[in-house]
Amino acid sequence: MIEEHSVEGSRRIDAEATERAFAFACERHADQRRRTGEDFITHPVEVAKICAGLRLGTETLCAALLHDTVEDTSASLDQVEELFGDSVASSSTGSQSSPGSPSRAATIARPRTTAR
Repeated sequence: MIEEHSVEGSRRIDAEATERAFAFACERHADQRRRTGEDFITHPVEVAKICAGLRLGTETLCAALLHDTVEDTSASLDQVEELFGDSVASSSTGSQSSPGSPSRAATIARPRTTAR
């Protein structure tokens, strides 16, 4: 994912923070599987790859990796905030969105549908 950012002129990414978010998400989602049988962590990683491809910053990459941890694991918002900061915690839970609307990372992850 960090390699997605390695293009010249890209924003500098804090690899250590991104790796910590990845490790935290992996740890929290360790026993979870998707209906397809895949490890659950594949979804947050794919969302983070999309964000990296868009050359978004470290906080967004961390939020993408963590976006399901508070909702779907035993992790608390306080833990995420303490470990990764208020901005990442807010972005990862969608609390900056209006009620009922998905977080930015969740919106990026969802395929767009077209009206027929």
